[in-house]
Amino acid sequence: MADKESGQGRLMDAMGNAMEAGDERGRKAGKYVATRNQQAMQPLIRSQKESLKAGTPCWIYNASRIFSWTRSYKGMGEFLIQHAPRVNDTIIKDDKRVPATKEDVVGDFKLSAPISINRSYIASFDKGDSRRVPYVEYGDEIAESLLGCSELYPSDLREKTNNLLQWGVILTYDKPFYSLPKAEQDHLYTIAKTNERQRCFEMVQGADERYNLSPKTVLEVHRLCLLEIGEERPWASKRTAEVLGQVPCAFCEFPISATAAICKNCHNVIDEVKYEKQKAAAKARKAEKPDTTD
Repeated sequence: MADKESGQGRLMDAMGNAMEAGDERGRKAGKYVATRNQQAMQPLIRSQKESLKAGTPCWIYNASRIFSWTRSYKGMGEFLIQHAPRVNDTIIKDDKRVPATKEDVVGDFKLSAPISINRSYIASFDKGDSRRVPYVEYGDEIAESLLGCSELYPSDLREKTNNLLQWGVILTYDKPFYSLPKAEQDHLYTIAKTNERQRCFEMVQGADERYNLSPKTVLEVHRLCLLEIGEERPWASKRTAEVLGQVPCAFCEFPISATAAICKNCHNVIDEVKYEKQKAAAKARKAEKPDTTD
């Protein structure tokens, strides 16, 4: 609270006397201070206006049904990269909110809802003297900074845990995931799930160490990772894998993805049509690679 007698917290004149807001001097001084405190944004110059047309729009998805992430970006707040839907999570289907089924989480809802990043944004910095200077940031650079996967600024890549692409996140440029060719969708999804699976192995190894030291330190995330890789441990009770959209193999009953073409445990073919398509796609990719034997 301002001290009325001393004028603390009030406008003062050159002699140290408090000025009342109601008198003419107080009104003029208050208007001057308010004007000085307002920061004027400088207009964009022509080259900046042209640069707004550059940049690349991006979409961020999460293929992991285990890991969620919160990342912040200066001037834009926080971004929640939610995990992909699990069985019984609420989804919007045919304009209705319904619980996700096993078929949903391995089909049309195998990815999280996307975070859309525009082509470019106008940001600004304080140059002093009540001025803010604008500059242009590109959407692809913002997206890569959020995910820690920028090749332009590789300091983010020193630790693999900083790079969310290594945890099952998918980043697409210029087009949303479902607007890409089916072969490219499958390729991106396979990479994301392979990376996530590797992180799950590491999490399970960490849980084994935790269990030996203090069993109570094993968390639910470790149990979900165990379900994802289809193994068993004494620290995890036997429970259905349906939460992750898995089903038992018809040959060995090992938990596998409901959309798997081949069992990763017994290597029997589950879906022959899908298996043949995958072989043909792999053969085509191999044929496209240049011959470097010369």
